[in-house]
Amino acid sequence: MMLDIGGEVSPSFLFVFATMPLWIKNLNWTRDKNLRFFVKVFLVIIIVQILWANLYSFTENDPFRQLKGIMITISGLALFMYYYFVIRENPSVISWYVLGTFIASFIFIDMIALRDEEFIEEGALWKFQIFPRIVTGVVCVYLFFRKNYFINRFAPIAFVLVGMLGLATGSRNFGLTPFIAGGMIFVLNWAKTVNLSRIRQYALIGALLLYAGYAFLYVPGVMNGEITGGNTEQLKKADNPYNPFQLLALGRAESIVAFQAFLDKPLTGWGYYTPDPEWKYHYMLQQMHKDTRVQRTFISKKIPQHSVWGAYACNYGIIVFLAWGLVIYKLFRTFMWSLTCRDDGVLYRTLLMVTTLWDFLFNPMPTFKLTMGINMAILLVLSLQALREKGVRFKL
Repeated sequence: MMLDIGGEVSPSFLFVFATMPLWIKNLNWTRDKNLRFFVKVFLVIIIVQILWANLYSFTENDPFRQLKGIMITISGLALFMYYYFVIRENPSVISWYVLGTFIASFIFIDMIALRDEEFIEEGALWKFQIFPRIVTGVVCVYLFFRKNYFINRFAPIAFVLVGMLGLATGSRNFGLTPFIAGGMIFVLNWAKTVNLSRIRQYALIGALLLYAGYAFLYVPGVMNGEITGGNTEQLKKADNPYNPFQLLALGRAESIVAFQAFLDKPLTGWGYYTPDPEWKYHYMLQQMHKDTRVQRTFISKKIPQHSVWGAYACNYGIIVFLAWGLVIYKLFRTFMWSLTCRDDGVLYRTLLMVTTLWDFLFNPMPTFKLTMGINMAILLVLSLQALREKGVRFKL
């Protein structure tokens, strides 16, 4: 559920903002170098947004357009700090947070994914409502019972099976994340020794096996009609369906176009929600989609962007592009080190990392203020906690 207050904000952000005087003083800035690093980088992003805002045009119908872009970052940062503080103080809250998310999904219907596409495609109810609840339910069971040997040992298999169900029925986003997370931890659970070098080897082997499954199972299944779903038609339109990058270009063309717009104006970017100059990037979408689907996107006048990183780069230029790259690099590096700990929470951390990377590359900019900032905070705290409990010396 969202509230329109000079731009959409969630009730959770209003709660966090209202209670900020009560918890921000307990963040322990001076001693927590990890938190301080991330907050400093986000403050750089906000400062650039404010400075660059004066360069962009304002519309009569929406004079506070640039403020909305700044508020996305401020909202995401506030949620990041709050959840970092809460999880750091009491990690057991995570299980109840996920359970609350699961219950809330039946009460508050989130239509942001549908609104962003600006049309309701076939299978949208399954992709955006039903299947995500299945994934969240499986995660709930894992988190509450992960101390059980049987649950902890076979949870990766359950994640893989649920992911395969999503991929086979067209829910690419929510299916791929548990599939990759479950596959990674399934392999690591059976490994005798785990270190960064061995993890890289497993990652390479896993990537090859993933492509083999794509080329020898998924593609033939789509082509002969055994696998159907919202994304299968995109694969059939690809010149070479065995090239996954062509499927990416068809399915997430808006993400690629955002980076192209950034390269066309790399210094300062175009500004938040800037109109597409002479429909240049919409016509680029039309060529990439190879059908009339993009004509519906023409309803929106903004430069197409379906990537948190791509949107920030497109809107605010090279400084923000590099700042976000540094944030994700540090987060990913911390997570990779935590994989060597082999604790009972590694599967959930892996799911969060895969989800964060997906959001970072393939979901719209407002995702940061909705769920991405929260996921980043939980992932960072859990990764650092695992390293600390195992006595691993790690420097961010």
